[in-house]
Amino acid sequence: MVTPQDCEKGMILIQVGQPDLRWQGSDAAEEIARLLPLGRPFLDAYRAIPGLKGLGDRTYAQVRDHRYDWFGGRSQTYQTQYPQTSCPTCEAGLS
Repeated sequence: MVTPQDCEKGMILIQVGQPDLRWQGSDAAEEIARLLPLGRPFLDAYRAIPGLKGLGDRTYAQVRDHRYDWFGGRSQTYQTQYPQTSCPTCEAGLS
C-alpha cells in the first residue's frame, strides 16, 4: 500500500504484477531510464562515475521539493483524457 508519507518522498514506480517491487525518488527515475531504449549504457555510465549518484539524489530532492515554486502548479488536479490500463492489483486496492 502506498501511504501519503510515501508520496511525499517523490515519484513511486511500482512493478506491475509485483506490487512489493517498487522504486522511489531518484531510484524510480533511474529505473525508468534503464527501461528506455539505449537507457542502460547511460545509466551504467552515470552510476560508474564516483559521486554522481549522490549528486543526482540531491538534485532530485531539490527539484521535488521546489518544483511548484520554480515551475508553477495547477489550480486543480489533472485528469487524463486517456483511459487507465487494467490492473487487477490496482482495482483490488492492493497497490
